[in-house]
Amino acid sequence: MAFLNARINEVKVKVTISVNDIQEFFPEIQRKTGFNYQSIASEKILKFPEKLGKGYIHNLHLRNGIELYFQNLNLEEDLIIKANSKYSSLGLGFCLSGNVGAEVVGSNIDLSLRAGRNLLLRSNAYKTTMEIPARQNLFLVEMSIDLKIIQSFVEDEYEQLSPALKSVISGKDSGLHSWSGLTNPAMEIALHQIINCPYKDLTKKLYLESKTLELISLKLAELTDSKVETKSYKQLRPDQIERIYFARDILISNLENPPSLLSLAQAVGLNDHKLKLGFRQVFGTTAFGYLHQYKMERSRFLLESGLMNVTEVASAVGYSNFSHFTAAFKRKFGIKPSALKSRA
Repeated sequence: MAFLNARINEVKVKVTISVNDIQEFFPEIQRKTGFNYQSIASEKILKFPEKLGKGYIHNLHLRNGIELYFQNLNLEEDLIIKANSKYSSLGLGFCLSGNVGAEVVGSNIDLSLRAGRNLLLRSNAYKTTMEIPARQNLFLVEMSIDLKIIQSFVEDEYEQLSPALKSVISGKDSGLHSWSGLTNPAMEIALHQIINCPYKDLTKKLYLESKTLELISLKLAELTDSKVETKSYKQLRPDQIERIYFARDILISNLENPPSLLSLAQAVGLNDHKLKLGFRQVFGTTAFGYLHQYKMERSRFLLESGLMNVTEVASAVGYSNFSHFTAAFKRKFGIKPSALKSRA
């Protein structure tokens, strides 16, 4: 069961929702709360009423065993959701802005998320309490996939997998396991491709499913490489984290002529020392290390999409010297950009 508690004009409303069948979750909330609910084909959208704030929860059923969710909320009052899951699944959540607190009932497992972080969760059954603070722009992208689907990909190679991957996909124990980490540039690009999906109907479902699997693959690869970052933002205040993200946005908006570190720090209202520390803490690299990774991932996307030729891509990501772009691309991906372009 799931319990939704919200304060509306100081009146607490408690609603009990059955989640034994995920496809009934949205209409059941609408029936018991009056929230605006729409269902079109395999998509479900729950819009929050104005008295609670602004926002929506959007669910896309990609195929049996694979679900994709968007939560885009800015609420007037704190929202508390209690849920009981009975599914054997692999869940992966990304926080693009804001923060959400969550914990497993009866344990000390922390499932909280802040902007720039992600969380992988493998479980058979658990109860959670999630708290969404009011007056913040919260944007989450979440996905779940049945463990049987992941297991089917590797059924013949299971014994050759790394111990880290085996622990994620085995599903043999009934416990709950989580892996927290920083969202890297490759993940961010895939997330933005999902959010800005240009397709419709069947093509849309196939595209979103491929990007969902890509994100799960990137997270699993991170676990295999033992690069998961689990530090918290103890040294940064929420407003400082927002400034770090603002600095990131300035950088990727000026690929051809990025500002100096000092100019960037002044633009976002931080000193250069705090900006350096903040970038490492939020993104796991320096400001210009992040910019380089973004340029490489962006150039790969442009080449694979067929939107530009190699020279145009080099210019679009800020390289005036074509040979420097080719060398950087080959160091990153192991092939020349022209070879990737020929596959498009």
